[in-house]
Amino acid sequence: MRATTRLVDGALNRRAGTVALYLAGLLVAVIALAKLGLTVNTTSSMPIGLYRVHPAASIERGATVQVCAPDDVARVGAERGYLPPGNCASGRAPLLKIAVGIPGDVVVVRNDAITINGQRLTPSARASRDTRGRPLDRIPVGTYVLGADQLWLWTPYVRSWDSRYFGPVSLRAVRGVARLLIPFAHAGDAGSS
Repeated sequence: MRATTRLVDGALNRRAGTVALYLAGLLVAVIALAKLGLTVNTTSSMPIGLYRVHPAASIERGATVQVCAPDDVARVGAERGYLPPGNCASGRAPLLKIAVGIPGDVVVVRNDAITINGQRLTPSARASRDTRGRPLDRIPVGTYVLGADQLWLWTPYVRSWDSRYFGPVSLRAVRGVARLLIPFAHAGDAGSS
């Protein structure tokens, strides 16, 4: 019996060591990718794959951006499991979204649709609950004029957690413009954030 226990304990220790080594290697790979301006998107709100992030002096409407969520938004994302740990000041991973609204744009928020300068985003209805049935906080219905330092973020994935829920974000939170280099899967094939 003791020999069997030692064998099981040894196998568990080897397995734990293998997992730890794998996680350490994954962390090194993520850091190396970031230093090269590369990031991997694993959420379904944008195409899953490898992206290159370029610094940008200005952001054009329609650009895919990598952005750190404001601290209060990141805190909710962490509590609900929407945002994994990462290298933003909040300690959470950045978001990858499309900048559909830029400074000066007029955003009309309704529960059934969002419009930017009179153009309806499709799809843009807001869910009242997340995929686990928890109530979703949403910015109030109304008209918003984006300030000189604000962007409106969105993706066409119906379950995307974006500005339709947390409102505009600061241009200062943008890390850069992201371009898909190697797609791994199509949007909608995995979880969302």
